[in-house]
Amino acid sequence: MLSARRINCVLDVGANRGQFGLLARRLGYSGRIVSVEPGSEAFGMLRAVRGNDMAWETVRLALGSKPGLAKLHVARSDDLSSLRPLASGAEDFFPETCQIIRTEDVVVPTLDSCFDQFVRDLPQPRVFLKIDTQGYDLEVLKGARQVLPRVEALQVEVSFSPLYEGVPPWYETISWCEAHGFGLYGLFPLLRDPRGQLVEADALLVRIGEEGSEASPPSAAGGA
Repeated sequence: MLSARRINCVLDVGANRGQFGLLARRLGYSGRIVSVEPGSEAFGMLRAVRGNDMAWETVRLALGSKPGLAKLHVARSDDLSSLRPLASGAEDFFPETCQIIRTEDVVVPTLDSCFDQFVRDLPQPRVFLKIDTQGYDLEVLKGARQVLPRVEALQVEVSFSPLYEGVPPWYETISWCEAHGFGLYGLFPLLRDPRGQLVEADALLVRIGEEGSEASPPSAAGGA
């Protein structure tokens, strides 16, 4: 998909310690990565993982639906940290790692206000937007209404049984994306309960054509 869509900028929102950026590089993607992470300890590890990769930028921010300040609930395993409090059932899945050990005050602009800086110097940005903010993905999207027409594809985490308070159901997030010009490309399970029921999944969506069908991908391909 990255090749077919000629993606030259990956916006990695909720980057944690750089796992997604490393995956993109292992897949052979060589274009720009902008990794956005609010947590102080995770951000330090993210910068170390990036190393001397000059095409990989790191930015310490949270993103949301409106600008302001927020409290990041930092979990013992910081990939579970969120701007939302944990739901009561979260400990059933992560009994030793989801405990909140501290909070951090974080700056929260919108993606609308940051997008031009992230894609600067790219004459024809072709953007893949990946969001993994532990229950805050739809809020990030709502703060990106103006720039979503400039996004080729996006990945969001959707919830079937919320692990954080106030998380919208999976169909609300996907419907919102569809209403803003994207079609579902695939659902990839992340977590199931002991009975096998889906708890969380990654949804991959791509921009669709004007007539409602997926636009034909460009013939030239670059990256992974």
